[in-house]
Amino acid sequence: MHKPQERRSALRVETQGGEAICHVQGYGEHYVMDDLSKAGAHFRLGPMISVGTPIQVVLFAGTLGMVSVDAKVVRHELDGTGFGVAFDAMDDSDEEQIEDIVVEILLDEFMN
Repeated sequence: MHKPQERRSALRVETQGGEAICHVQGYGEHYVMDDLSKAGAHFRLGPMISVGTPIQVVLFAGTLGMVSVDAKVVRHELDGTGFGVAFDAMDDSDEEQIEDIVVEILLDEFMN
Protein backbone atom coordinates (compact mmCIF):
# COMPACT_ATOMS: atom_id res chain seq x y z
CA MET A 1 0.00 0.00 0.00
CA HIS A 2 1.35 3.42 -0.95
CA LYS A 3 1.55 5.91 1.93
CA PRO A 4 0.89 9.57 1.00
CA GLN A 5 3.95 11.77 1.13
CA GLU A 6 4.19 14.12 4.10
CA ARG A 7 3.93 17.73 2.92
CA ARG A 8 4.60 19.44 6.22
CA SER A 9 7.86 21.32 6.53
CA ALA A 10 7.65 22.26 10.22
CA LEU A 11 7.50 20.30 13.47
CA ARG A 12 3.84 19.79 14.37
CA VAL A 13 2.67 19.00 17.92
CA GLU A 14 -0.66 17.85 19.32
CA THR A 15 -2.11 20.58 21.48
CA GLN A 16 -4.33 18.48 23.75
CA GLY A 17 -7.38 20.60 23.00
CA GLY A 18 -5.87 24.07 23.07
CA GLU A 19 -8.27 26.97 22.57
CA ALA A 20 -8.27 29.39 19.67
CA ILE A 21 -10.55 31.97 18.11
CA CYS A 22 -10.81 32.22 14.34
CA HIS A 23 -12.04 35.57 13.00
CA VAL A 24 -13.70 35.73 9.59
CA GLN A 25 -14.60 39.24 8.43
CA GLY A 26 -14.57 40.52 12.01
CA TYR A 27 -16.74 37.74 13.49
CA GLY A 28 -14.93 35.43 15.94
CA GLU A 29 -15.79 31.83 16.75
CA HIS A 30 -14.18 29.55 19.38
CA TYR A 31 -12.51 26.33 18.22
CA VAL A 32 -10.52 23.51 19.72
CA MET A 33 -7.02 23.32 18.26
CA ASP A 34 -5.80 19.76 17.67
CA ASP A 35 -2.28 20.51 16.49
CA LEU A 36 0.06 23.41 15.83
CA SER A 37 3.27 24.18 13.99
CA LYS A 38 4.91 27.41 12.92
CA ALA A 39 3.37 26.78 9.48
CA GLY A 40 -0.25 26.19 10.49
CA ALA A 41 -2.80 24.48 12.71
CA HIS A 42 -5.83 22.17 12.73
CA PHE A 43 -9.16 23.12 14.33
CA ARG A 44 -12.41 21.35 15.21
CA LEU A 45 -15.64 21.83 17.17
CA GLY A 46 -16.82 24.98 15.48
CA PRO A 47 -18.47 26.07 12.26
CA MET A 48 -16.68 25.00 9.10
CA ILE A 49 -14.95 27.75 7.14
CA SER A 50 -14.62 27.46 3.36
CA VAL A 51 -11.28 26.45 1.87
CA GLY A 52 -9.46 29.55 0.64
CA THR A 53 -11.05 31.87 3.21
CA PRO A 54 -8.58 34.29 4.83
CA ILE A 55 -8.94 34.34 8.63
CA GLN A 56 -7.23 35.77 11.67
CA VAL A 57 -6.31 33.17 14.29
CA VAL A 58 -5.93 34.14 17.94
CA LEU A 59 -4.05 31.46 19.89
CA PHE A 60 -4.23 31.34 23.68
CA ALA A 61 -0.81 30.26 24.85
CA GLY A 62 -1.14 29.89 28.61
CA THR A 63 1.80 31.53 30.32
CA LEU A 64 3.00 32.93 26.99
CA GLY A 65 -0.14 35.04 26.47
CA MET A 66 -1.96 35.46 23.16
CA VAL A 67 -0.68 35.31 19.60
CA SER A 68 -2.67 36.65 16.66
CA VAL A 69 -1.71 35.62 13.12
CA ASP A 70 -3.26 35.80 9.66
CA ALA A 71 -4.00 32.47 7.98
CA LYS A 72 -5.93 30.82 5.19
CA VAL A 73 -8.09 27.70 5.36
CA VAL A 74 -6.33 25.10 3.21
CA ARG A 75 -8.28 21.87 3.77
CA HIS A 76 -11.31 20.20 5.38
CA GLU A 77 -11.54 16.79 6.96
CA LEU A 78 -13.58 14.48 4.73
CA ASP A 79 -16.00 13.77 7.59
CA GLY A 80 -16.56 17.51 8.20
CA THR A 81 -15.12 17.44 11.71
CA GLY A 82 -12.38 20.01 11.27
CA PHE A 83 -10.16 22.08 9.01
CA GLY A 84 -6.51 22.96 8.55
CA VAL A 85 -5.03 26.43 8.12
CA ALA A 86 -1.71 27.68 6.81
CA PHE A 87 -0.31 30.77 8.47
CA ASP A 88 0.46 33.68 6.14
CA ALA A 89 3.80 35.44 6.15
CA MET A 90 4.52 36.37 9.76
CA ASP A 91 6.99 38.75 11.26
CA ASP A 92 9.84 37.28 13.29
CA SER A 93 8.11 38.06 16.59
CA ASP A 94 4.94 36.10 15.71
CA GLU A 95 6.97 33.17 14.40
CA GLU A 96 9.06 33.12 17.59
CA GLN A 97 5.93 33.18 19.75
CA ILE A 98 4.45 30.20 17.89
CA GLU A 99 7.74 28.33 18.17
CA ASP A 100 7.73 29.10 21.93
CA ILE A 101 4.22 27.62 22.20
CA VAL A 102 5.36 24.47 20.36
CA VAL A 103 8.37 24.13 22.69
CA GLU A 104 6.18 24.69 25.78
CA ILE A 105 3.81 21.91 24.62
CA LEU A 106 6.73 19.54 24.02
CA LEU A 107 8.26 20.31 27.42
CA ASP A 108 4.92 19.81 29.13
CA GLU A 109 4.51 16.41 27.44
CA PHE A 110 8.05 15.42 28.43
CA MET A 111 7.58 16.43 32.05
CA ASN A 112 4.24 14.61 32.46
